[in-house]
Amino acid sequence: MIDKAATLKSTPNLNLKCVHYLAGIIISLFVVLHLFNHLCSLAGAAQHIATMEKLRPFYRNTYSETLLVLAVLVQITSGIMLYINKRNSALTRVD
Repeated sequence: MIDKAATLKSTPNLNLKCVHYLAGIIISLFVVLHLFNHLCSLAGAAQHIATMEKLRPFYRNTYSETLLVLAVLVQITSGIMLYINKRNSALTRVD
């Protein structure tokens, strides 16, 4: 039989994990674009500049920068909260 109390208790943690995951996806997308831009510099300065100019509208605008900063703040906050929740729910110090 399903324990409803245990399910309800774990639901906020599941939602927090989902938010943490989505923030990580947003940060990862920025990192991939950023590293791809630097990788293009191996093909020469002109290629690096051309790639940077093509990518700039995506990650150097007010909306993207705000989203990135919020994602980093959410990632830090939710990570700390998940750690505290996990630590408080541990049955023994070994868990």
